[in-house]
Amino acid sequence: MRRFTPIRDPSCNLIVLACLTILLTAAHARAIQCGDEHSEKITTALEEEMAQIKQREEKIPIIVVLEEETWIREDAIRAISKERDTGVQALKARVIKAQEPLVETLTESAGSRDVKQLWIANSIALKATPELIKRLSERDDVRLIEEDHPLHITPSTVVQSNSTWGIKKIDADAVWDLGLNGSGITVAVIDTGVDANHSDLDDLDDDPHTDDPKVIGWKDYVNGNATPYDDHGHGTHVSGIISGTGADGTQTGVAPGTRLLVAKAFDSTGRGNLSESIAAFGWAVENGADIISYSAGGGNCSNSGAAWENTINTAISAGVTVIAAAGNYAEGIDEIVSPACLNKSIAVGATDQNDEIAEFSIRGPVTCNGSTYTKPDVSAPGVSIISTIPGWYGSSYGVLSGTSMATPHVSGTVALMLEADNSLTPQDIREILEETAIDLGTPGKDNTYGSGRIDAYAAVLSVAAGVVITDYTITPNPANTDPFINATATSSRNITYAEYYITTDPGRHNATPLNATDGRFDETIENLSAAINTTALADGVYQVFMRAENSVGVWSETYQKSLSIDKTPPMITTNPVGYPDGQSAAKRGDRITLNISATDNLSGVRNASVNASQLNSSIGEVLLSNNSGFWTNSSVVVNASDGRYNLSLRAYDNAGNLNGTEHLTVLVDNTPPSILNLSLQPVIALVNESVNITAEMSDNTCLNTSNISLSIEYPDGFTDIPMMTKNGEIYYYNFTNTSVYGRYNVTIRAGDCAGNINERETWFIVARSYASNLSIDTAAEVDASGIVDVALEILTDQDVNGTIEIKKMADLTPAMNRSFELTPLGKYFNITASRNIRDNLSWAKLNFYYTQAELDASDLDEMTLKISWYNDSLDRWERLTPGSPEWVHGTGIEPSDIDGYAGYVWVNISHLSTFAIIGSPPAKNDDGKKNGGGGGGGGGGGGSSGEAYENIIVREKYYGYIYRDRTTYYNFSASENPILTVAITGNISAGEVLVMVEVLKNTSTLLSEPPDGLVYRNVNIWVGRSGFARPRNIKNASIRFKVDNNWLKDNNIDSDKIVLKQYANNAWREVPTQRIVKREDYTVYESTTDRFSPFAIVAHTERNPSLQREERGEIGGERVMGAIPIRPTATEEPRATPATEETKTPGFTLAVLTLTIFGVYTVKRILK
Repeated sequence: MRRFTPIRDPSCNLIVLACLTILLTAAHARAIQCGDEHSEKITTALEEEMAQIKQREEKIPIIVVLEEETWIREDAIRAISKERDTGVQALKARVIKAQEPLVETLTESAGSRDVKQLWIANSIALKATPELIKRLSERDDVRLIEEDHPLHITPSTVVQSNSTWGIKKIDADAVWDLGLNGSGITVAVIDTGVDANHSDLDDLDDDPHTDDPKVIGWKDYVNGNATPYDDHGHGTHVSGIISGTGADGTQTGVAPGTRLLVAKAFDSTGRGNLSESIAAFGWAVENGADIISYSAGGGNCSNSGAAWENTINTAISAGVTVIAAAGNYAEGIDEIVSPACLNKSIAVGATDQNDEIAEFSIRGPVTCNGSTYTKPDVSAPGVSIISTIPGWYGSSYGVLSGTSMATPHVSGTVALMLEADNSLTPQDIREILEETAIDLGTPGKDNTYGSGRIDAYAAVLSVAAGVVITDYTITPNPANTDPFINATATSSRNITYAEYYITTDPGRHNATPLNATDGRFDETIENLSAAINTTALADGVYQVFMRAENSVGVWSETYQKSLSIDKTPPMITTNPVGYPDGQSAAKRGDRITLNISATDNLSGVRNASVNASQLNSSIGEVLLSNNSGFWTNSSVVVNASDGRYNLSLRAYDNAGNLNGTEHLTVLVDNTPPSILNLSLQPVIALVNESVNITAEMSDNTCLNTSNISLSIEYPDGFTDIPMMTKNGEIYYYNFTNTSVYGRYNVTIRAGDCAGNINERETWFIVARSYASNLSIDTAAEVDASGIVDVALEILTDQDVNGTIEIKKMADLTPAMNRSFELTPLGKYFNITASRNIRDNLSWAKLNFYYTQAELDASDLDEMTLKISWYNDSLDRWERLTPGSPEWVHGTGIEPSDIDGYAGYVWVNISHLSTFAIIGSPPAKNDDGKKNGGGGGGGGGGGGSSGEAYENIIVREKYYGYIYRDRTTYYNFSASENPILTVAITGNISAGEVLVMVEVLKNTSTLLSEPPDGLVYRNVNIWVGRSGFARPRNIKNASIRFKVDNNWLKDNNIDSDKIVLKQYANNAWREVPTQRIVKREDYTVYESTTDRFSPFAIVAHTERNPSLQREERGEIGGERVMGAIPIRPTATEEPRATPATEETKTPGFTLAVLTLTIFGVYTVKRILK
């Protein structure tokens, strides 16, 4: 076995070395990149502190802020918005659970201690070595690591004063006069603690006999004591400004009715750290605080991390308003501190009694997360503020200055606002505080005062002291009688009065009191009502104003509604009834559209209706639909007798006024127009003789003159539609185009305005005529065969002079009886003579000539032909036989061909009249075929062809219009039909012509013999009426047909051997045939012909004589005359496709071979 030799090309070694170098360089670059990414998670301040650590095991207080899925917080906010306590607990539990793996790791790590979870900030506080901090920064679930930096209460200045000027400055005492003191609102104070035993802070009502403590929650994050205390005093002072009751003599609290949650996050020196304040925020939110008052801080937004931001955002999401001190200028403190600097906190600056900004109050602006904005948000009294202090001071009250004192003034104000409206959101509160503040300093919000010094009374008044009006309605409106006002007034104080006035009294001089529906104004929610007297009010639109007042004299906004006074019914204008298209009246079964215009310029139309019961007893009042002022209904179906119906209309406006005085007229006409006295003069006209057509037409409602038509169908099928002339009720037309011999069908159609149609049909005859003046010397001969197909010999009693006239007609007049003993040949003769010839007539021999074409078309046996005469007196046809009538002397037939005629029938008579050639169809042979046969003329297309029903496989027929010098295509689609298209170019404009194809099982039963050759299909093709399909009418004609390829293959027939044969003049003949195209399943051929009759699709082929039989065979599943087709014998089996055969993609083998050679070549090169 050959072994592969290792590649030893030095160039390959260089390539491998280069690849390794690139990979190592990329890996190094990635490592550097990752290191940079992780280091960015550590704040600059923390990195600086880490750099100062000299001992490896020394630990730094830090806060690890974790990454958070946005959807988690959004989901929590939705839950909190539905039910705060449940939502907060759900958020806390989710955060705690998510932190458990990391907390467990940190707790077990030697590089950390004092691990605690800060759920509200999605953070973990701990002390950690620099090495552990770096490892934490490499975690994907860590967002930021910041220093758990120290915080401090806002430094305050102690001054001597006993004035509670701050409460009066912000008008808090005016709010108390409204009955609001913060009851029901909980404020969380995160500070140095609280002296809960202070007389102003021990309970709500200052009654020692009640158990209603003011401090309802306590948490000590410094020393862990379970009992409230304050070892500094700052927290007690802040609490007193918010909630002090004044029980010990001085009213310090802005909202004395509030309850307190107090968290001690700062020690006796006023110091704390970030993690303890954040934990306190979480505790406050979790325990139901409405407000967090935070008079502390540390750092600023340029060096504070995400922990504070997460904390404030979570509190706000829980509906807790955060009030924070902007901070006091001190050593190292010259920017607004955190968390006041955060955008969602309400930052508070301090002012003095003169509304001047305190010198110590830190100004803005603030830059945070790349955005700069104005801070503080508001200012409040913060200079020389007296409030409660712990008992160990030896006094109940003390005076301090600072933004720490300004902050609780705002917190207390917010508590008053929430008592007035507990639906306010933190965002609402911020906006109201700023909107109602007293603007100081630079106009608008500035970086010194914010939006200004707060005004508690204005803020509370904007949400509480006002009266809210709801459900203000005036009904009815629009009104045509006295309407009623109804409304509900709601306030935090009792409603004491309400009134309304309208635009006729713009000065409110005559305001009308509204009534309390319960009879007394003594509730905070009052339902109000009053009736408006409209007696003196004209139609028009008025504005109705209303307002209400509460017990503290505060009015609601003035509420306004429009009132339409409408005492006038709507106007109705009738519009034409919508009858079916083209009609101006309706008949039974018609669907009509009722249409009116209804308008009301003041209150508008409410509804409109029509009483349609006269038109249809099954319906009554019909509502109309409004469409831009047109009121319609299209659902009424007429079922009424002839007549003019006036339907009652009703329209109401929106004030309830009715107009019921108008009517809508509908015409109903079920009777078609009459066509009387239809006259054709003459009814038998000669060629080129005019025929005057007249008729009298009328209708009991109205005749639609645009729907009166005259149609004249020529003998060749062409139709003329001339316009008739009107003279009163008489319509007439003089028809002159009688150049064509034959019957002219006349149809008069009349329609009335309701669409009723009446038709009258009749016809007239255009005859060929021969007239001659004779001088008869007892005997004379007249040969008119070339003109009217009649020759006669006359014998008279004496010599006479006179005239004789012979008319040949293609049909009978309408007045003549059309019943014959035998079948008529289809032409009729009227022979008249002048009186002196008639009076002296001994006898006349009449020879009536006929052609072979006429025989073929009539389907009569020549040897049965007879003459029948018209008995005017009895209005019937009678066959002439010798002696019957008595003036018949002899009859007979001469079937010999004579001058182009097939023969003639003769009669010897002594009476002239109207005559017809009649006969019987030929008798059938034993095989069911008729004796004789015809061809040439086409025909049969107008109805039954005469073909035996049992011989027809399928009959397919189509109508088309044939015009002069234009080709009309008749397309056939039946699967059993081999004929695809018959194309006919007209010599004349023949109008609508029928083409019918009959596909036959065997040779046509109209013929006596089959064609030579192997027959594929026998077909009859009939075009138009009898005698139409001939060169006089058809310029060109072609037949396109198909032959099944399997039939050609099975019978071993060359496709070029197919021809079309036609039976004409008693013989089969080939017509020109060419192959057009060979398709997958069949081959298409086209033949040309000048007439239509029975056809056969035939193959010229040399067949094995042993396979030919003189009997009917089975070809293509059909019976035909000819030979039996070649088919597999019972022992033969279809040839199977070899199992090795399969379909291949062209070129695939070549492609594979090329690739194989290239591969071998490449391997050899490598092995060299």
